Amino acid sequence: MSPTRPNLTVVIPAYNPGVSLLDALHSILAQSVLPQEIIVVDDGSTPPIGRLPDFAGVRHHLIRQENRGYGGAVNTGIRAATGEVIAFLDHDDIWLPGKTETQLNLMGPSISVVGGATIVVDYRSGEKSKKSSLVLASRVFGACMFRKTVLEQVGGLTEDSMTAEPIEWWSRFSRTELKVRFTEIPVLERRIHGENLGITQKERTSRDLLKRVRAHRNKGR
Repeated sequence: MSPTRPNLTVVIPAYNPGVSLLDALHSILAQSVLPQEIIVVDDGSTPPIGRLPDFAGVRHHLIRQENRGYGGAVNTGIRAATGEVIAFLDHDDIWLPGKTETQLNLMGPSISVVGGATIVVDYRSGEKSKKSSLVLASRVFGACMFRKTVLEQVGGLTEDSMTAEPIEWWSRFSRTELKVRFTEIPVLERRIHGENLGITQKERTSRDLLKRVRAHRNKGR
């Protein structure tokens, strides 16, 4: 008999997602192992996100809040999550088939985070000339699964940065002795379309990230 898998909550931070939110949701519902709960955090979209479609057998919640940025939306989802394990998916990305089953099977008792590979697809040149690249051992939040206790121990994402929140979180995580397991199986399609904050705010992000990582290193001395 296979061990019982932990309950899984999926958190989708969303800001003016348009139809891409449906693509993200469909990629979750197409998984071979479904989550017990999906939480969509509407981070001040204009207009607000409407009613979510019904998901047979999966609890779902739509939480609306004033705009607090990516970190604020993720933190709201973490606090609301009831699952032992939390996975994240940006509204403009999609999970690849088998992500939940593969990563939940790797989430052993001593493992705090399970990561996977990411396929980065650049759509900025148009559908016919899109470019793809593979990133192994990706620390993109959408390619990982986290025990909720780890997110509580390390702390949530910073809410005073435009785009560097996940990398700053990993910088704090690196100061712990918590264990990460990676799979080289691609689990996430990261879609680059020119409106991603990580691209439009790239210069500011780089300066902000360098400042924060240096601060963490100084604290560890």
